[in-house]
Amino acid sequence: MWGIGTLARSGGRGDTHRSTRSDEVAASDRRWLLATYGIFGATLLVLAGLYQLYSVSGPHDEVTLFLRDVTRIAHWLLPGF
Repeated sequence: MWGIGTLARSGGRGDTHRSTRSDEVAASDRRWLLATYGIFGATLLVLAGLYQLYSVSGPHDEVTLFLRDVTRIAHWLLPGF
């Protein structure tokens, strides 16, 4: 039974030893997190570049009409927005 006396006798420290398995999992998690951040950042950069190309290349009536249609459909599907 864990009580206040047990924690006091141990100096207030719990089990600080981590297993090799949990170290591997933590390293894998960090790699996945960094990969996710990298992909997200690259996606933002690509989208920003495409937007700059779109705005520099002039008016695009087809895209404007398409966005109006999408907005109209979105308002029909989600009337509160």
